Amino acid sequence: MQGKANFRSYAIAVMAAVTGVALRLALASIFGTVSPSALFIPVVVFSAWYGGFLPGLSTALLLLLAGIASLDSANATNRRSQEITMATFAASSIAICMVVRELRAARGKAEEHATAAQEAERSLQAVLESTQVAVASLDREFRCVYVNETAARLAGRQAAEIIGKTIWELFPEFRGGGAESALLEALRTATAKRFEQHDAPRNQWFECSVCPAGNGVHLFVRDITAHKNAEGAMEGENKRLAALLHDMPIAVLIVSRDLMVEISNPRANALFGREIQRGDDFRVIRTGTMRTPEGGPLAPSEWPVVRTLREGSVVSNLEMEYERLDGVTFALIANCIPLKTDDGSVRAVLATFSDVTSLRATQAALVASEHRLRYLFNCPSMGIISGESENITNANPAFLAMLGYSQAEFLSKGIRWDEITAPEFASLDERAQLEVMQKGFCDPYEKEYFARDGRRVPILMGAVSAGPGTWTPWVVWVLDLSERRRLEERLRQTAKLESVGILAGGVAHDFNNLLTGILGNTSLAADRLPVGNETRELLMHAIRITEKAADLTRQLLAYAGKGQFVIGQVDLSSLVLETMEFVKGSLPQGAQYRLELNPQLPLVEADATQIQQIVMNLIINAGEAMGEAGGWIDIATGAVEVNEAWQREGQPDNNLLPGNYAYIRVQDTGCGMDEATRRRLFDPFFTTKFTGRGLGLAAALGIARSHHGAIEVTT
Repeated sequence: MQGKANFRSYAIAVMAAVTGVALRLALASIFGTVSPSALFIPVVVFSAWYGGFLPGLSTALLLLLAGIASLDSANATNRRSQEITMATFAASSIAICMVVRELRAARGKAEEHATAAQEAERSLQAVLESTQVAVASLDREFRCVYVNETAARLAGRQAAEIIGKTIWELFPEFRGGGAESALLEALRTATAKRFEQHDAPRNQWFECSVCPAGNGVHLFVRDITAHKNAEGAMEGENKRLAALLHDMPIAVLIVSRDLMVEISNPRANALFGREIQRGDDFRVIRTGTMRTPEGGPLAPSEWPVVRTLREGSVVSNLEMEYERLDGVTFALIANCIPLKTDDGSVRAVLATFSDVTSLRATQAALVASEHRLRYLFNCPSMGIISGESENITNANPAFLAMLGYSQAEFLSKGIRWDEITAPEFASLDERAQLEVMQKGFCDPYEKEYFARDGRRVPILMGAVSAGPGTWTPWVVWVLDLSERRRLEERLRQTAKLESVGILAGGVAHDFNNLLTGILGNTSLAADRLPVGNETRELLMHAIRITEKAADLTRQLLAYAGKGQFVIGQVDLSSLVLETMEFVKGSLPQGAQYRLELNPQLPLVEADATQIQQIVMNLIINAGEAMGEAGGWIDIATGAVEVNEAWQREGQPDNNLLPGNYAYIRVQDTGCGMDEATRRRLFDPFFTTKFTGRGLGLAAALGIARSHHGAIEVTT
């Protein structure tokens, strides 16, 4: 393109030169001599304007050559004049080309400026038409001379319909108020103004800016409805946040990096004991002492707010104590969160302080209550269990020991209610459940549980639940009545033996008195008769019967504890050996005996004759228990310590005091006895033998008690 333009410029230069020469020749033929300057200079101007500086010089050079060729060589004067003319032409042409070049450059710049202005105007027009801001140009009468598409849409008309109309015609709501004042003030003072306008019918908000122009003003209108709605929502959120901060039960602070308070709530005022204002120094409001939960001082560098500002990390659930200057102490839990800028640096800290003083007191009371409950639960004298409809879910050691279960066994297998409950007590349990449903508890009642080994354990139990109307889960307390039952049985046996002893003692005493008279008189009568007299033999037979009756009364008196004793030091092992010498002949033919006597047995204070009678009665009863089948009788002596455990496991009617005792044990391999027989074993006149009188064991028990001893029976 540039080459073509250059060719065209030089072609114009040649054509202009040719045209100039041709015109000179033509004019010369008509007018005679024609001055080259008068004709050639316009040609050079034309060529330089349309072709440029060099094409103009080229045209001037061609014309100069043509002029030189036409010099008058015949007339020297004319020739000299023509040469001066041609020199003047050459100089003028150069000057003209330079001037034209400057004019062309100025025209080019003017065209460039005009083009740029047009382009800028088109760009501005495009921007104005594409922007979401409504733009209107108003003259001094506030008539619209220009509106963009956004302004036309806002007015609800075409742009052509708006031009020439006043702003008051388009927007009547601008009349009066801030809009009209801003427009008039901007026009009068030539200063920009800004105002907001609310379009009530459409519920829209607009931000309007008025800028003065040469012959009026420019009006810029932006729809800020969304912004206003966001501001309203933010204001509502701020109000809710303020209400939330006001009502929060914990102290809330936002502390800047320079430890200045930005936000606080009333609970923070109450905690720190002062009215906290925005801009207060946190180091000043935090008067008093901060300590660790153990009571040690908390260094200022370890304050949770300072830590978060320094490290940029979150401080979670830091327990601490805070003592104000007035002496009030709080237990606090602090939480701090760093508030960071876009580049990640910590701008401020959101800190919360929860007053847990009452909570700590409640926790301490709860721990103490739990300890008391645990102490009660582990009470060794009362079983405590809890459970649901089918299973026992928890049991204390006392209950497990009561039924013979281990803790490991209970945890691994558990215990079901129906496993330990005797079926005959089902009605009592149903009534207790009904009471718990109605009252939340049931009155204590007695029943029996099955122990792990199958024995029955008498108990007294009661139950409570969470409240009336519920049955599960419930808590049951259980008292073992086994000891009580043993004591009751012991008391009953003691009372029975005492009453029977009193009766037997009274009868034996009175009967003994009668026998004394009978025996005395019979003996006197027999002494008066000669030996061999038939009547004397009858009297002697009566005397023997009376002596046996007297022996019976002595046994009754021994049972009643009213026998005549001669107390001395007795070696029980030696006494058993002596007794066996004259008792072994009375044993059944198949009965054999073994002795296990302690030679180091301490001496006891006793009536040897009475103790010998006990041994004889026990050995003879053992032999008779084996019958003709025979067997072994084991007789042993030894010492034993009687303690509380022995007393609990012993016979219910044995009232031995704790201490050391000597014992004689007689054990046989006979058939034993049933429970009914064992319970009546020591009753006077009770016997299982056809020829027995039932006083042997009764007398043995009476003798043992008279010696502050007892008889234990195992079968």
